[in-house]
Amino acid sequence: MYNISDTFIVGRFLGENALAAVGGTYTLTTFLYPIIIGLCMAVTRLFLIVSLKEMNAA
Repeated sequence: MYNISDTFIVGRFLGENALAAVGGTYTLTTFLYPIIIGLCMAVTRLFLIVSLKEMNAA
């Protein structure tokens, strides 16, 4: 939905070059989101493991 609204607004007001730039970033964004989400999940898991070890040691 976000990309559709961007495409509409940019295409209507800013022209073809700006529309091509918005379209070109869609693939990159789609590629990076799962990587970033996976890294956040891994950091959360490591934080949980360290926290549990500290709680058990106390």
